[in-house]
Amino acid sequence: AQDYCDSAEEVVEKVAMTPGLMAWVQEFVEEFHQEEAFVKRRRDRLRTDLKQDGIGDPRIEKPADIYASPALKRKRLA
Repeated sequence: AQDYCDSAEEVVEKVAMTPGLMAWVQEFVEEFHQEEAFVKRRRDRLRTDLKQDGIGDPRIEKPADIYASPALKRKRLA
């Protein structure tokens, strides 16, 4: 339903759950739900902007790639 709402091309109406479906969902949650401890993630300090690999895609062979970095050109010759 979330994907249909995001596209804005489909109309998604909210419908109340029937009492039988609510009971089934409640039983399912009580049986299978496991509480998880919150773990705050730390930001990765890796500087990806320092690597010069150029704009050109190394998988596509070109006779002259004006956007390729010198390091990428050396890799191709090796």
